[in-house]
Amino acid sequence: MDRREVFDKVKTHLLAQGKPAYSFDDDGLASGCMYHGNTGLKCAIGCLIPSYHYTTEIEGKGVDSLAVCAILKDIGVPTDAASVEMYQELQEIHDVVDPDNWAERIDEIEEQFFGESR
Repeated sequence: MDRREVFDKVKTHLLAQGKPAYSFDDDGLASGCMYHGNTGLKCAIGCLIPSYHYTTEIEGKGVDSLAVCAILKDIGVPTDAASVEMYQELQEIHDVVDPDNWAERIDEIEEQFFGESR
């Protein structure tokens, strides 16, 4: 999978899911963004990680961490500096941006990294 394919997969995933992946405690309160949430949702980078490669040990770690990059590398996702920078931008959309604004921000990232928006 090259960087463009990764971007397209994450874009499709986020726009289809339409809400962030959170973990919820026993009282139903959101406790933070998750790569794989306990409700079945996945974050921008979590959608790239198959269940058989997922471990809760990556929760709370950035996409630039050794643990997350090792998993991405194992599954054939580029982990060069420019790719990781793009993943951080996509992850920030998931974690910080209101879902109503995801499409616009994703288009901005697409233009930033590929010079165009499809």
